[in-house]
Amino acid sequence: MQGSDESDSLSLLQRNGFYITLGYSPVKDKLQFIARLDDYDPNSEISNNIINKYILAANWYFNSNTRIQLEYDFVKEEGVEIQNNLFAILFQAGF
Repeated sequence: MQGSDESDSLSLLQRNGFYITLGYSPVKDKLQFIARLDDYDPNSEISNNIINKYILAANWYFNSNTRIQLEYDFVKEEGVEIQNNLFAILFQAGF
């Protein structure tokens, strides 16, 4: 993906990014594993500012409307590294 935003004062920034998502369901309609790579460059005219995210997740579906998700995001920044990895547990229920 590539884009520019003309709605604010940062309109001249050239941004680039892509993502790849892979999923595998060893138990149909119950268990799902997800791996994702995100790559984002908030300003392609500046070097050493790319952000990479490596995401691993698992979903357990109780039924078609209810699931629990465990997710870990490993975030790697070029240049100044920030400790902003994430572990999340999500419970989702539909009505």
